[in-house]
Formats: sequence, structure tokens, C-alpha cells
Amino acid sequence: MIGRESPAEIAACVSVAVGVFAGSLVPFFLLVEAEHLTPRWARESDVPTRVGLAVANAWDRARLAVIEGLLFLLRLAAPKGAAR
Repeated sequence: MIGRESPAEIAACVSVAVGVFAGSLVPFFLLVEAEHLTPRWARESDVPTRVGLAVANAWDRARLAVIEGLLFLLRLAAPKGAAR
């Protein structure tokens, strides 16, 4: 049945593709030198600027973790037949 994919199947395929892509980058980021990945302006900036960037990064990660946690709880609270 070509052309009759449900939105759930399409979302599953996209999810698998993103997961495979992200998983394939793990060895790259573990083996590459971080000095080459850091932009020159970040390496040459002063300490207060770096601290500010680190705090902003930590804040964004915490915010995303809270959102993901809430979405996970929403999925757990869904009726058993609703999530397939």
C-alpha cells in the first residue's frame, strides 16, 4: 500500500532517522578535539563572558529537561489505548 502511510508511521520514521543521525555523531564528538569545535571568539573571550555563556547554556538545558519531563509525564498519564 504505497502512499497510505499514517501520520504515526511517518512520525516514527522521522524519529528513527533523527535517532540514527544523533547516534552516529557520538563517536565523532568523543574523538574530535574540542578546541577545533569551539569558535575563536569563545576561546578568546574573557572569564565573565564565558561564565555568562555557561550560565545561559545551563539555564537552557534545565528548561528543556523540565519540558521533556512534563511531556513524559503527560504521556504516562494518557489512557492505555491512546498511545500506540
